[in-house]
Amino acid sequence: MKKMDSILKGLIALVFFVPLLFTHTISQNFVFPFIVPKILAFRTIALLMLLVYVTLLLSQSQKYKIKKSPLTIAVLIYFISFALSTFFGVDAYRSFWDGHERMLGLFTLLHYAIFYFVVSSSIKGWKDWRWILRIFLFAGALEMFMGILQKGNPHLFFNQGSARIDGTLGNPIYYGGYALYIFFLGLFMTMKEEKKYYRVFSIVAMLLGFVGVWLSGTRGTQLALIGCAGFAMLVYFFVLKGHQKIRMLLAAFMVLGVVFFVGLFAAKDTAFVQNVSFLRRIANISLTEGTGYTRLLAWGVGVDAWKENPIIGWGPNNFMFGFNKYYRAEFLRHGWGETWFDNAHNVVVNTLTTQGVIGLLSYLGIYVVVFYLLIVAVQKKKIDPHTAVIWAAFFVGHLIHNLFVFENPTSYIYFFFALAFVASMTRDGFSDHSQEEQVTKNPSLPIVGIGAVVILFLIYSTNYLPMKANRALLMSINAVNTGGPQIQAFERVKQYGTPHIDDIRHDFAQAVWQAAPVYAENGRGQEILDVAKVADRELEKNHELHPLDVREMVLHYELLSAMYNLSQDSSYIKQAKELMERAVELSPKRQQVLYSLAHIAYIEEDYDTALMYLQRSQQDDPIITETYFRMASIYRARGEYEKIYEVMEDMERNIPQLKENDQKIIAQIRADVTALMVSSTEADVPAIKY
Repeated sequence: MKKMDSILKGLIALVFFVPLLFTHTISQNFVFPFIVPKILAFRTIALLMLLVYVTLLLSQSQKYKIKKSPLTIAVLIYFISFALSTFFGVDAYRSFWDGHERMLGLFTLLHYAIFYFVVSSSIKGWKDWRWILRIFLFAGALEMFMGILQKGNPHLFFNQGSARIDGTLGNPIYYGGYALYIFFLGLFMTMKEEKKYYRVFSIVAMLLGFVGVWLSGTRGTQLALIGCAGFAMLVYFFVLKGHQKIRMLLAAFMVLGVVFFVGLFAAKDTAFVQNVSFLRRIANISLTEGTGYTRLLAWGVGVDAWKENPIIGWGPNNFMFGFNKYYRAEFLRHGWGETWFDNAHNVVVNTLTTQGVIGLLSYLGIYVVVFYLLIVAVQKKKIDPHTAVIWAAFFVGHLIHNLFVFENPTSYIYFFFALAFVASMTRDGFSDHSQEEQVTKNPSLPIVGIGAVVILFLIYSTNYLPMKANRALLMSINAVNTGGPQIQAFERVKQYGTPHIDDIRHDFAQAVWQAAPVYAENGRGQEILDVAKVADRELEKNHELHPLDVREMVLHYELLSAMYNLSQDSSYIKQAKELMERAVELSPKRQQVLYSLAHIAYIEEDYDTALMYLQRSQQDDPIITETYFRMASIYRARGEYEKIYEVMEDMERNIPQLKENDQKIIAQIRADVTALMVSSTEADVPAIKY
């Protein structure tokens, strides 16, 4: 069984290299290439780990059985809570599978549970842990190095010239959180390594992680690192009671830190602060404007939604449904990109909204148990105080980081691995002696064989087929964009039977909608209309699967509008109207829905209804300029030119600080209206664009 044990440890180590999984070939063959291949690879490895682990458990049950630990119980409670919210939430399908943009539904989370329980039960003694930690640190150092390379080549790994680095993770937020973990892991290993070359390597990895935190430009992670330092100094200040000089030095550092931040925000507009990127990003944090303000709004919306489902929440990955229902019109002040939130960007609010009080308590309970076990382990002298401070500081930092962002495929790897390590370390200490070998018995071959068949079937059906479908989806989208055999390409995608068929329908329909104007310009309108009819039928299936999904309805409205423009068939407008009337019930204050209904009424020449929807939007938030411009178009169509003047005056009165571009549009509208009022024929004057 030693070979099986080595295979299991090899699979565990292989997980650490999953975040590095990104090549040019992958980018050319997958939709969401930074997520899908990593998730599929991790799930495959986790299932293989489970097969090997069960085989070992059947052979040496005493050695490989899951050890009792308060942390293991806490983790189990969290997963049970996640499952309850999944099946009793508002959209169990999305909670279970999630979309292929993140793929973090219950199904994937169960693989992370396998990872945690296998790691915490199969790695024995400090000797094994040290090697596993070294491998993880090496894989993390490689990721940090690849990210730093992007400073010299901003287009490396499809970074698209961004000043912020993301390595092979595709998102600076993911990279920054990983860098924070590598920094603390490197710090811990620097303290624990005895051989010089391993210690030097740990120091290098730690520095790479430190640099990665700052170069990622992720303010939440940077604040987390600073918060960790403050936490560690505060702990040492209270613990080192017999070392007055050290305590005074720590107190001085903490005071200097406070003075530094006060000075930084006071001098945020100076040339020095603005010319140093990481200082500028921290100093420019604002809760009254920009993304900081919209996230604060999203947190408020999340709390409003939580009140409707306070115990088990709306269900994991269902934040968007609560957000749509309690959407606030002022989001649009900051641009259309800030009007859609599928995550609160705050782990506390997001967990509260999607998993309710039970879910939040189970999540925070994990941290409470970690801190408790570290304190008890120090008291029992199983670990030294420095080890406890380092790992407590990491979990404090991880929690602070998640107050501004959300978990991702990579963060779950190091989070659950760190939990497994803490569970083992606080239970067994740093003993180099693994548990005594017990008598090995041969596992039942039929049981192992059946297990192997089940695992292989799961790998094939839930990883291999989704991989094939994802690649086929990209080819079908390319067929739409290049004028290839679109319908045939899409039909091939459906043959794979992937659970992410809803995302595939969505992405295909979006590609068709976006390509429709180009086809029309090239005289191929009927061709793309035939394809759009297929997409139309597929989106109807998505509405049956996700009846609360307003974003799906908005996409379908856009597709139907394109179909109407291609054919002038009023039945498409009727279908779009029915769709948007459902959408406005689900998201009463969303301007995109109200504008769509107003536009439909405009096409039907029902100007009173169009004005009713626009006035409703104006009442929700009188600061949005687009509402006034749309109202002006309605009055233009009705020939009520004096009303247009009144609308412009209302806009200037309600929005005293109009942007320069808006002022130019107002001036042009007034000039056009004046010309209309003195002109003998309206045809002499350009119409106001709706």
